[in-house]
Amino acid sequence: MRQISRRRFLRDLSLLASGTAVVGCGSAGGTADSRAGGELCGDGLSLPEALPVDAVDVRQGGSEEVLLALLPPGPAILDSLREVCAGLDWSWLNPGDRVFVKLSCNSGNAHPAVTSPTAVKAVCAELLARGAGEVLAGDQSGIAWVRLDRSGKLTGSTREMMKKNGLLAAIEESGATPWCFEEHGYEQGYFAADMTAVPGSHWSEGPFLASVLNEVDHVVTLPRLSSHLIAGCSLGHKCAIGWLRDDSRYLLHFQGETLHEKLAELNFSSPLADKHRLVITAAEKVLLDMGPDQGTVAEADPVIVIASSNLTRHDALATASLAFMDAATPPAEGLFATYGPDQADKANRLLLDVLVPARYGAPWGDRDPELYTPVPFHEYAKGIESNRVLARAFELQGGIPESIPVRLSGLEPSAELRAFLEAFGGGILHLAGS
Repeated sequence: MRQISRRRFLRDLSLLASGTAVVGCGSAGGTADSRAGGELCGDGLSLPEALPVDAVDVRQGGSEEVLLALLPPGPAILDSLREVCAGLDWSWLNPGDRVFVKLSCNSGNAHPAVTSPTAVKAVCAELLARGAGEVLAGDQSGIAWVRLDRSGKLTGSTREMMKKNGLLAAIEESGATPWCFEEHGYEQGYFAADMTAVPGSHWSEGPFLASVLNEVDHVVTLPRLSSHLIAGCSLGHKCAIGWLRDDSRYLLHFQGETLHEKLAELNFSSPLADKHRLVITAAEKVLLDMGPDQGTVAEADPVIVIASSNLTRHDALATASLAFMDAATPPAEGLFATYGPDQADKANRLLLDVLVPARYGAPWGDRDPELYTPVPFHEYAKGIESNRVLARAFELQGGIPESIPVRLSGLEPSAELRAFLEAFGGGILHLAGS
């Protein structure tokens, strides 16, 4: 077994909560010793004939389908993603509309620690080509890297993180405008979301969301496929944490017992739910075992693209896809920790009690420590009922559906992938042709 020095142990312990421990599979600059994942398409290295990229109606209230497109990796991936985008339904977009493209930019590490820059180029370019008057794209990075506190003191920069991970260049090259929430002020940059449409909300106060939500007509979310040491996984619902003001982020973690439920409920708050049109995950790589910033990096060959107007149905398929890659990929050497019953709450406590105070020189929040509630471990990959985020989200949508139809596009999935997805959650995912 590789020896770890006491100094490294203490450093990694303090960084554990944010997933920033240095491990054998990556570095702060985003390079990675990637591990090949499971076989996603049939016939090994011999790619089958591509399936047609049909126009897919993914409007909320319309088709209940989720699109799964498997695309060959390589220099043509941008063109392939543009073709997928061209086949989606954009009828909600009117000429001159303002659209916010919500990214996952937790750190300065490269994809899959953040949204794929290629996906950003494809989606932003598609929106502008279809007549959007302005496309804003951005996020606020994780508390380990960026903080705007209630006094107005700003530490760190999402813009700098986006320079490092390639997202800023992707935004600007596509013709969109970068937008970093912390740059717009603590008071004027945020507003109290309306939770009246969320019966039984677990948010005791707030949440406060970035005010740009009130200034745009539509929201498109571009998540990633990633594990997460505290939440279990980082998919579409988890992407919403970037909208939160510092005090709401603190409350999310301090009241850890309902962290997963609050993550789901964020996406049903107004006006976010009213303006959310589409969620598209394009995973050229997948982050496994740890997260949010580092872990085992698996190459997705073929590239996995999941799209839907229904965030919860999207995340059901995304969870199954993440679980498939996890089951097929050996952990990288040197991992300090992996998501599990002994790590979820430990990582959250370290975030609250060690990492944030050490990073910013003061405690995070002013709640009585005796009122803290621990983050529960949940076996998110087992199915809908055991996934606390999905269970709460489907509850708010009236219950778990009997089935979720999955429209296939691009390469034919391998027999192993098809079998895995169709077995997920007791068979809730129904792939085309099955």
